[in-house]
Amino acid sequence: MSTHRKIGAAFAALLLTAIGTIAAAQQPATTTSHASTATHPRVDVMAAGKVVVSLDMSGDLPGILTLNLQQQPDGSVTGDWALVVAYADARDPATGDEPSHEETVGHPHKDFLTLVRRGTLGGSITSGSLAFAADGSLADLTAALAIDVGSVEFDGASGTGSATLADLSLVF
Repeated sequence: MSTHRKIGAAFAALLLTAIGTIAAAQQPATTTSHASTATHPRVDVMAAGKVVVSLDMSGDLPGILTLNLQQQPDGSVTGDWALVVAYADARDPATGDEPSHEETVGHPHKDFLTLVRRGTLGGSITSGSLAFAADGSLADLTAALAIDVGSVEFDGASGTGSATLADLSLVF
């Protein structure tokens, strides 16, 4: 093989490697679905259609979800939201198990507590709806979420989700 052909073949191989590397870098990042259950709604209804709802979350993203909602005159809902993913972990750091009550009866009590703060997710509420019961309490809530910001473990997160009075689903 001539020197020109060897150089040409090496250049072609280098070019194909570079194109493959660029194509791999342009592939979208992997996204993961996260599901959490909502409980203990706390609702503040304020003037001019503003409603703030806070919910305790358990599941994939345990913590506190706060929805800052603005109900428009036509009934549509917009606003912003934040989820602080933080919780108390009572498991034994050495074993990963939480001692049962039976294990501690008659023995020195072992209590483990680690405060875990994974970070915060937040963004805008792109659409939603609110329904109130006859007594004025919040009966139903739906909100379409855009993830615009994240911190700590969630730094750089972006995606979408939905929230109701019963659950939270995020994809990022």
